[in-house]
Amino acid sequence: GLDLHVPKLRKELLKDGSSEILVTGVGGVGKTTLAKTLCWDKNVKDKFKDSIFFTFSKTPNLELIAQNLFQHLGFDVPLFSSPDDIFNKMEILLRCIGEPILLVLDDVWPGSQYIIEKLKLPLPDYKMLVTLRFAFQRFGNPYPLESLTTEYATTLFHHFVSQPAGNDNTIEHKDLVEKIVKGYAGFPLVLKLVGRSLSGQPPVIWQDRVMDLSKGNFFDAELLDKLEQLLDVLGTEDIIK
Repeated sequence: GLDLHVPKLRKELLKDGSSEILVTGVGGVGKTTLAKTLCWDKNVKDKFKDSIFFTFSKTPNLELIAQNLFQHLGFDVPLFSSPDDIFNKMEILLRCIGEPILLVLDDVWPGSQYIIEKLKLPLPDYKMLVTLRFAFQRFGNPYPLESLTTEYATTLFHHFVSQPAGNDNTIEHKDLVEKIVKGYAGFPLVLKLVGRSLSGQPPVIWQDRVMDLSKGNFFDAELLDKLEQLLDVLGTEDIIK
C-alpha cells in the first residue's frame, strides 16, 4: 500500500534544492491519495508550512490556477493580459514567498506539459509534485505506482460488489471472482464498474463475464460506454481512498 511509497517520496521532498517528482500510474491506483498523504505528513508540513494543491482536468484553466494561487497565498489577484503574463506573475509571486514551497499538480493530462515546464523554477527549497497517468519524457525519471496486487484487487472487488446495499454475493462465486480479478487487476476503474454491474446478479451473468474474459473481450459496449463516462466525470479523482 501507500506505506511503502510515503517514506521514499518524503525523503525526496525533504532534500535541499529544487526538483520535480512525477508520480505515474493508471487511473484509480492511488496517485491523488498518495499526494494528499504526503501533504499531511508531519515532516513535510514542518518544512513546507502551506503546500499548494491544484487538481487539473483535461483542459486546465491557467488563469483560474493563477487566481487560486494568489488567493491561497493571501495576495490580491492581479489582472492578466496573456498566458505569458500569467506565468510571469506566478513566478514573481513564488520568488517573493521566501520560504520552502511545495506545489502539487494532481492528475495532469497529456497536453498540459507546458504548464509544468513553465512552473519549473530554480528556487531554493522549491518542490513540484506531479501526478499523471503517463510519464513526460522531458521531466526526469517518473516514480511509478504499480498495479494492484491480487489480494488488494480482490478486496477492492468485494467492496464494489457489496455497494450500495451491502449485498456481497462473491462468496458463492469464489472461483469466478478469482478469474475476474485476475483479468482486471491492473484496472481499478474497471474493477469498480464490473463489481457494481455484477452486484446481486445470478451466476449465469457472472459466468458470461468470465467467458468474455477468456475470449479476450475485456469490455463489452455497455461497459466501455460506462468507463468513458466515468473517466469524464471522475477524471480528477482516485478510486482507492
